[in-house]
Amino acid sequence: MYQKRTSRKQLLARADELLLPQRSEVKSRDSKLYNFEFYLNRAYAFNRDRGKCKVCGDFIMDKIHFHHINPNLSRNLVNRVSNLASVHSECHEKVHDGHDYSSLPKIIWKKILRYREKLNLPS
Repeated sequence: MYQKRTSRKQLLARADELLLPQRSEVKSRDSKLYNFEFYLNRAYAFNRDRGKCKVCGDFIMDKIHFHHINPNLSRNLVNRVSNLASVHSECHEKVHDGHDYSSLPKIIWKKILRYREKLNLPS
């Protein structure tokens, strides 16, 4: 009925059960970046991204990570939905490791470089 009335696709349900943190994950993280707001907002970011990786564009079935686009923001801004990006764990590692991935398709390499630029990492 929603789709008929509004001519829009219905939003995905929040994926809380998919995104529940493991106890060890919560304890081992930096409290500024991984506070309660982070765990709450990552379901919204996953929905916003429609379950796709923001780097490669493929659907994320497992090994989901959430990249802080700018981790240097203040505590009240760092975990906002607009500063989180849903990514595969492999893509997240490519953003942070600083290696050259120019052999990947040009679009993916540009996205990696764009995320690195905001992190002030070498390209």
